[in-house]
Amino acid sequence: MSGHRTHGPCRQYPPRLAAVRRKLDLHTGADVAQLPPLVRIARCGSGKLKYFNFADADLALAGIDTSNPNRREQRVYPCPLCQGWHLTSQDRHGRAATEYPV
Repeated sequence: MSGHRTHGPCRQYPPRLAAVRRKLDLHTGADVAQLPPLVRIARCGSGKLKYFNFADADLALAGIDTSNPNRREQRVYPCPLCQGWHLTSQDRHGRAATEYPV
């Protein structure tokens, strides 16, 4: 005897059903062109998320879950360090609403 115990298979998985499997959809360039553009983000030197344009940052701000008390972002502002856009929970501090592009 070799000291190994021999049991059956380690695990018994249920047989996979054909209904569970889904068809692999291959996309063409025309299909991909119809999808919405991805929002590009990176990290700023300050550690904050950098949005490359105002529209992407504003879209991210609009998509924030306002029922979560930990997410308090209120506005978008330009970063002088990375030349990108960030979200902040601070109010405008008296700046005009027309200062940033829409």
